[in-house]
Amino acid sequence: TLKIFKNENLKLKKQRKIKMKQLNELIELYKSNFNLRLEITSNLDNKPVAVLYKPTPKAKFSKEKQIFGFRFLNEDRRLEYINKDYLNRVKNQEAKEKYKSDKKIKNKSDLLNVKVGDIFKDSWGYEQTNVDYFQVVAKPSSSFIVVKKINYELIDETVSNMSAYVKPLINSFKNDEELKFKLNGASFKSSSFSWANKVENIEKEKAYTSWYY
Repeated sequence: TLKIFKNENLKLKKQRKIKMKQLNELIELYKSNFNLRLEITSNLDNKPVAVLYKPTPKAKFSKEKQIFGFRFLNEDRRLEYINKDYLNRVKNQEAKEKYKSDKKIKNKSDLLNVKVGDIFKDSWGYEQTNVDYFQVVAKPSSSFIVVKKINYELIDETVSNMSAYVKPLINSFKNDEELKFKLNGASFKSSSFSWANKVENIEKEKAYTSWYY
């Protein structure tokens, strides 16, 4: 019986050692991959505890902020939770990187597809909805376009007595003013508060506009 007890005790010590090694590896992984500090402790009842912190260098009173802090029934539960949390963070980071990569590729493709004659639409306003249409008149580089504002015509005034749907009038320029913008994919920032987006289907294009005067 004593021999069996000793063997079991050695087995438990070995398992605990393996778990601590895994926890130490996770501590390093959190730090190296996410710049997070994982703290492994026990509470007064000798229950396993895990606390995760992120740095807050700009904070006035504390240089760290707690992300989570849990007490667990046993070491297995703690290791399981931490391992799952870390893998989820890896998965989310990979998804973000893939999104950024796909967006970069799409933006590059959209830049190349913008050509002279294309129409861009900017819909903006708070108490009323304003619409501006722009027509590309020049493309000096792959990232920059020169546009002019064009007129639009009413196509449906039955919405209400102070709103309607409109469509752009190609080559019907409002004036001779030329505006240069830097493209962001198939759009450009037309003002400090709004963006103009490329009209993909000019035949079906229509925009809602409203006025209160």
